Amino acid sequence: AFFDVRYGTVNLSSEQTFANGLQIGNTTQGNGNSTINIGDGNFLNLASNITYQADSATANTGLITGGAIQLSAADFGTRTITVSDNSMVTGPELTIASNILESSHQAGSTGNQNLIKGGQGTLLLSGTASTYNVLFVNSGTAQFDTLGALGDNAIQLGTNTTNGTLEYTGPGDET
Repeated sequence: AFFDVRYGTVNLSSEQTFANGLQIGNTTQGNGNSTINIGDGNFLNLASNITYQADSATANTGLITGGAIQLSAADFGTRTITVSDNSMVTGPELTIASNILESSHQAGSTGNQNLIKGGQGTLLLSGTASTYNVLFVNSGTAQFDTLGALGDNAIQLGTNTTNGTLEYTGPGDET
């Protein structure tokens, strides 16, 4: 089963591994915002995907903050962050304020994990020192407010059949 935070706050006090996915929000029971606080110095080891589900009757959002999300070395493939569109929300439906790190510092890992942004909603990346191989913005919008949120990574917008948008939302002109 996946780890499900429909609404409310979950504080992680130690390193955690979510092997079967992380779901934030709920289509019918979203009675408020969902927050996951990883905790300073902690890692959330992600061996699967992240999904934000919108409740079309409530302007609820998701937030992952603190510590870092580590793309688990258990599978050197791609991780997808799917963000549903919530028409009642102005701004990002899901904000990841934590750094997103590939697992190259884990024993036996070569890194090279990719990150895919899917779904028609908006994802805000606001970490300050993220590292992963390629960011694919296949659909919807990926926003960033510092260059550190993108790291030194390649970025691909859209696919053969979909459009993806990348937006800078930080102060001033960061190039």
